[in-house]
Amino acid sequence: MHRTKDIRASGDEVEHTVRKVLRRKCSQAYYVGHGHILDSQWLTSPQLDVIIADNNSTPVLFEGATGTEYFPYESVYAIGEVKTAYNKHESPIHTFTEKVRTIKSTLQRDTVQALQSGGSILSSIELNERVYGSSNPLFVFMLFVEAADFSTDDVRDLYSTSKATDLPNVVCFIDEGVILFKKEGGWSTGENWSFFSIHPGFSDEMNLTLHARQSGRWYFNQFGSEENRIGANFGFLYSVISSFLGRCSLQPPNIAKYTEQIFTVTRSEEIAEDQVPPLRFG
Repeated sequence: MHRTKDIRASGDEVEHTVRKVLRRKCSQAYYVGHGHILDSQWLTSPQLDVIIADNNSTPVLFEGATGTEYFPYESVYAIGEVKTAYNKHESPIHTFTEKVRTIKSTLQRDTVQALQSGGSILSSIELNERVYGSSNPLFVFMLFVEAADFSTDDVRDLYSTSKATDLPNVVCFIDEGVILFKKEGGWSTGENWSFFSIHPGFSDEMNLTLHARQSGRWYFNQFGSEENRIGANFGFLYSVISSFLGRCSLQPPNIAKYTEQIFTVTRSEEIAEDQVPPLRFG
């Protein structure tokens, strides 16, 4: 498909495959789709390649004729962007970071408060700390099938100047490696690319994901040996998503808030007076 220069069609194939794999691996408690998030005021996100929602509540508010789905924000666990190959000239990570920033600053949903023992979702080491804050943060990831011309220098400035809450939690290049945040002391040091020291300060959000009120650094890590790197990198991404889903707690959307936006009265005119109520029981 790439040889036909139909980039949109080839991209759709990759997105479809990623969603299919996630559906197969996630339990029936989760719905995997694509489209837009909207909040109860009908403010809408840009198009999203992957949306993971609560299948036990109201995962999809409605679906368009072309298959585009609209998800109530309260039902959404995670969002993802999928690319066939990284293209340095398109600055895809910068673009997606801006999309995430817009979603988080524009759409609103109530915070579900949490108080529970915290632990690193990236290792078996228990942090033995109490985590206060939100238990319904939005998990964000990017997936590239091919790293192509990616270099850590492409994003060093972005990761050094952006708020941690605006950045994807994980960026996975299936054939090359993964960008992730590591807490200080969480892992043993290795031959990794360090992006910058950071104190996320996620007392209000994200403290149940990769960042739990501890300082750390962003790294570019490779998993597995050369012959199994593709599986290892994707496996790592899936393990982080799976662990997050197990920790995140959502509250069902108030569908009445969504539907009342449809039935807003713009004009009202009395046409008759009637002394008898239109409906009588008994």
